[in-house]
Amino acid sequence: MSKVTEEIKSRLDIVSLIGEYVQLKPAGVNSKGRCPFHNERTPSFMVSRERQFWHCFGCNTGGDVFDFLMKIENLEFVEVLKMLADKTGVKLEDNERVETNKNEKNRLLDIVRLAAKFYHKVLLDSPQSAAARAYVLEDRALAPHALDEWQIGYITESWDTLTQFLLKKGFGINDMVNAGLVMQKQGGGWYDRFRGRIMFPLSDAQGNVVGFTGRLLKDDPTGQQGKYVNTPQTSLYDKSKLLYGLHYAKSAIKEKGFVVVVEGQMDVIACHEYGMRNVVASSGTALTVEQVRLLKRFTSQIYLAFDADAAGQLAARRGIDIALAEGMIVRIITIPQQIAKDPDECIRKDPDVWKQSVENARPLMEYYFEIFTFGVDLNDAQARTNTTKQLIREIIKLPDPIDREYWLDKLAHLLGVSVSVLKEQLKVELRRSKPHFAVQKPAQTSNPLVSQEDPAHKIGRQILAWCLKYPSLWTEVLTSIKINALPSIALQNIFSAAQEAQGKIGPQFKNAKDESHEIMLAEFLSNDLFESGNEDIDEENESHRSARELVTRLNVWYTTRKRQELARNMEEAERAGDFVRMQSISEELKQLIF
Repeated sequence: MSKVTEEIKSRLDIVSLIGEYVQLKPAGVNSKGRCPFHNERTPSFMVSRERQFWHCFGCNTGGDVFDFLMKIENLEFVEVLKMLADKTGVKLEDNERVETNKNEKNRLLDIVRLAAKFYHKVLLDSPQSAAARAYVLEDRALAPHALDEWQIGYITESWDTLTQFLLKKGFGINDMVNAGLVMQKQGGGWYDRFRGRIMFPLSDAQGNVVGFTGRLLKDDPTGQQGKYVNTPQTSLYDKSKLLYGLHYAKSAIKEKGFVVVVEGQMDVIACHEYGMRNVVASSGTALTVEQVRLLKRFTSQIYLAFDADAAGQLAARRGIDIALAEGMIVRIITIPQQIAKDPDECIRKDPDVWKQSVENARPLMEYYFEIFTFGVDLNDAQARTNTTKQLIREIIKLPDPIDREYWLDKLAHLLGVSVSVLKEQLKVELRRSKPHFAVQKPAQTSNPLVSQEDPAHKIGRQILAWCLKYPSLWTEVLTSIKINALPSIALQNIFSAAQEAQGKIGPQFKNAKDESHEIMLAEFLSNDLFESGNEDIDEENESHRSARELVTRLNVWYTTRKRQELARNMEEAERAGDFVRMQSISEELKQLIF
């Protein structure tokens, strides 16, 4: 057995394989990322290509590629052996094949994989599939190569076509039932679960077919058959843990820095055919916790594009709440309703509109402000109250306190009321419902740039990291940021130095030792902060937009805090009858620019 495992490992790149689960970045001769087996902020999970080994210094676990897959996929050794042998093309000896075939999960994987090939061949070659071929090639305008890539198939209306095929291949009825492909008749006997349907194989993140979605080719006038039918939950298939197209989209998601989540399989296929490959589908349901956590392996940003109908909007709202609770950044893609109802139709009618819709995806709260205020007369007291409650209920769900502060300030300006009034309303709503975000205990650190007492530190460090990576950002950032808004002396010193140097400051200062701010910058560049500050932005154009948003949030945070501080000081001065101090505070208030 050891000879086979060593042969498999020699054909695999452990960094690439683990990179399908963990966002890895170069760290000298090794690669590192955040451990998938415990929560951590600072990456301590290391992967060595040279040694074909991984180890987490945070939870003190490690091993080879077999150990990793057994742990992260909760698989037995024989299951991983079969999976990697298929992946690498290593031929198992007879005794090893017998051992893996004893495992039920491997037998079921073989059955559904063969069923996918059978459905695909029926679609392409069977005379009874002429109408199905016309539907996918003409009505849905799919290219022949797309049928092959996605293994789209068809099954005729015959009762037991697949059952008889699998029996002839030597598979048992019980395994077919357990794979979700065959059902028992009431009077005895067996029949195919899927009949008269276009078949979409459903694959896990590794590309293993684990189930199917079947779409009726002909509408059922009686309404007794669902238009779409999925494989029932099996030991292979759990709908809540699967995202359609993820096995093809993983690399593009990491490359682009965000994932586009759509509703249906045809939306995914259309996007990939168009060239937008960072797209997956939730298969018509709201995003689940498991799906969001799966996506977190590859990105921290989700762009949602659910259908405009009521069911699609409800699914989107539930998915948004889960994504926020998991700390994801959410943007909303809106397709002009006069153009199309979903991405598939939009791409077929005008692909440029779809591209622009994705590029113009709006921050979540901006989207909520629009839909909750559309057509509302905010001069009407009841309408204003209802809108306020709706928006506050969404603001509560934001995990970042600075975000909540920013959008409360926006809402106050929209309504023409005091922020303090809205904060009281927020407290009322908080008492009515549990918070949708988890408060994490801050990590302890001695670095002056890494204070975790306030989320503003993270924003300041993120802006600094982007400016160091893309020096063209300095001019824009330095003209708009309030230096005093930076929540630490260390950050203020660095940005002040950048102003003095007219933005000519960057990683070349890493080894400087003669100035205090340069020493702090050296510390920043030599630890994990520089890397973590850069992890979400890969494109310079995107960094400009994101930096503008963060500078605005930081300035609003500072202005709001400063106003609160001055208001307290004014009350103290009034009580003391200190008119000179009151005048001074009044001047400071006038100088605050929103």
